[in-house]
Amino acid sequence: MHLRYFTFPIFKIAAAFALSGAALFIPGLSLAGSLKGTLTESAGAPAFIYLYTHFGNELIKTDSAAIKNSAFEFKNKTWPRGLYTLAFTPDANQITLVLGEEDIELSSRVSDLSAAHISGSRENDAWNAYKQFKLNMNVKLQEFQGQAQRLPARDKDPAAFDASMNRLKGKFDSTLRSLDVFNLSYAGDHPKLFVGKMAQFLAIHPETNRKNYWKKEDFNNDEMLRGSMYADKVSTFFQKFVSENLDEYMKASEELANMPPEKTQSRELMLISLIDLFKQFESGVAYKMAKRYAAEFPKSARAKNLLASFPPPSPELGESAPDITLNDREGKSFSLSALKGQVVLIDFWASWCGPCRMENPNVVRAYDKYKSKGFTVLSVSLDNNRDKWLAAIEKDGLKWPNHISDLKGWQSAGAQQYKVNSIPATFLVGKDGKIIGKNLRGAELEMKLSQVLDAN
Repeated sequence: MHLRYFTFPIFKIAAAFALSGAALFIPGLSLAGSLKGTLTESAGAPAFIYLYTHFGNELIKTDSAAIKNSAFEFKNKTWPRGLYTLAFTPDANQITLVLGEEDIELSSRVSDLSAAHISGSRENDAWNAYKQFKLNMNVKLQEFQGQAQRLPARDKDPAAFDASMNRLKGKFDSTLRSLDVFNLSYAGDHPKLFVGKMAQFLAIHPETNRKNYWKKEDFNNDEMLRGSMYADKVSTFFQKFVSENLDEYMKASEELANMPPEKTQSRELMLISLIDLFKQFESGVAYKMAKRYAAEFPKSARAKNLLASFPPPSPELGESAPDITLNDREGKSFSLSALKGQVVLIDFWASWCGPCRMENPNVVRAYDKYKSKGFTVLSVSLDNNRDKWLAAIEKDGLKWPNHISDLKGWQSAGAQQYKVNSIPATFLVGKDGKIIGKNLRGAELEMKLSQVLDAN
């Protein structure tokens, strides 16, 4: 059973269901409505309240209203229908609501705008119910994640561990299915409301698969371009239809990036959604998407700023592996370049790293199976204690000769070169010195080695 249910996908689902304030700006669609409100406990209230739209995660100030006698009213009564964020400041004390053709009256304490009461709005009644369902679901998913993280290590009792994980997987899958049912039901019950259309956009039908999940009309649906809905749909695509390995993630990200028409807002938002998603767990893919974003939208300050926000990336697939030179167990200098002509797994690990020690038997198995065909391992330790490093090599049976470390922990020169900020971290280097795989584990590593070495 894969642990993906409680690592990458849970993280995505949590991010997708957070439902931060979002807004739409829909060219050519004008719906008359008003927005006014009264504020209680208004002593010391700000002078203005602001209306924001979103582009991806970016808040864009759209309108403002003066607060007079504990009340405000936005004079511009024409807004494209969709989600808006009403706030005193862009980063706190805010509420997300649906604006459009309805006249909206809001009452709230100044200290807690998120708890504002909105009267007489079918759109906002439906939105609040939809939001509450997703928030409740997110609580359940986070609970499953916590239970998985609290399980005893698998090596202590594999059968009990697998049984517990299978039970949690069943609950996880059941919860996700309830979202599919809810979206379909909500879309059917509220076909003319904004939230009903949003539910239809995100709905997964029994016949939905990887090929038909995205439709051409999705990229012409302006209402869905200005909010978290697009990012939610991207997250669900990876959750439901993409296998858990880096090669598949990269292929799928390219597939999605190519779907929207070039030079359109849908293309731009697709790239932003992919960057935001992968930035959380695989910065190399996110950086590659950011470079593409800047190349496709060269005049966009947003794209340039986003690309500049990335730290220098770790080496990517297809790039030459930087040479590492550190001392071996005998204190003699040893370099990756000394292994040129072999397929090399550069394995960043440490004696104190539990997941690394759990993965070591898989690396040993791969070494035993493929060492006669030109495969070897270069273990780069992030230890700072020589005795513990050497003892772990002996205890785990790491029989290959190539072990190096400068005993500087996270300040290891090798980790700095490869921008390693979590371990275990691996880079598979081909005979030509170029990187052909990253963070391959267990069966995935053996499958890749089989592709590379068994064919020769």
